[in-house]
Amino acid sequence: MKKNYKIIVILAVAVLMAILASVGIVSFLSPRRSTIYVFKGAYAIGTQITSDMLIPVQVDSSIVVAGRKANVNERLVTSDELRALLESGDSLKVSVGEGTPLMKSLLSISGGNSIVMSMSPSKVAVTVNVDNTTGVTQELYSGASVNVYVTAYSGNTFLLFEDMRVLDITRNKTNGGLSNVTLEVTNEQAVKLINSTKNGAIHLGLINEAGYQFESGTSDILVNPDQQNKPEEQEEEKPLEEDPLAPYLNPENLDGDATEQSTENNMNVIAP
Repeated sequence: MKKNYKIIVILAVAVLMAILASVGIVSFLSPRRSTIYVFKGAYAIGTQITSDMLIPVQVDSSIVVAGRKANVNERLVTSDELRALLESGDSLKVSVGEGTPLMKSLLSISGGNSIVMSMSPSKVAVTVNVDNTTGVTQELYSGASVNVYVTAYSGNTFLLFEDMRVLDITRNKTNGGLSNVTLEVTNEQAVKLINSTKNGAIHLGLINEAGYQFESGTSDILVNPDQQNKPEEQEEEKPLEEDPLAPYLNPENLDGDATEQSTENNMNVIAP
């Protein structure tokens, strides 16, 4: 009887361990879930967020943003944050369509400005000074594509970047003309652009992406473009004075009697 009891206990422990192991494996392999919200319909900019506008959806707690893993609550409003959002009376910064996830960047109070929302996560925004001439046209608009040229103080102009997106423009309050343009660039491009503004003048060139023919590459502008060894800046060589021996050193004259004459004349010139 005792022997049977021990066997039953061992079997029970083994079954329990197997159950616990299975639960642990399932928990480990199953992704963590979070509740986010999507809009039931289309809503205009400025609409205050209310609970009847939203549908809860279960998603993985980890998402990939700009090539790296991130928690879903970094970009999206989750169930833990919804109540505080509704109590704050936050509203939409832009119009949204049906099925659009409730992202924090869409909110007027906590979502940042419109420039941040329209940017690529891997890019930065850099603002440069322009006017109606260097900025191409007074009608330049956000979303346009431009080339960036820099004219060094030496007077030479180089193509710096092609097809850069305009994120925002600032106008002069007095006459309505252009005063600043904000461009979307990478970190490396930002350094070159800022260096160029310190060592030259920036000019924009508006392009039509549909038919624009791109160059094979762009120039690398150094901290001081005037210090580059550019062929255009080299001093023109002064023409040499006519060499009195030139007629005699011309290969066309080196035949027959001319050769003897040139030799004799050369001797006279070298050793008078």
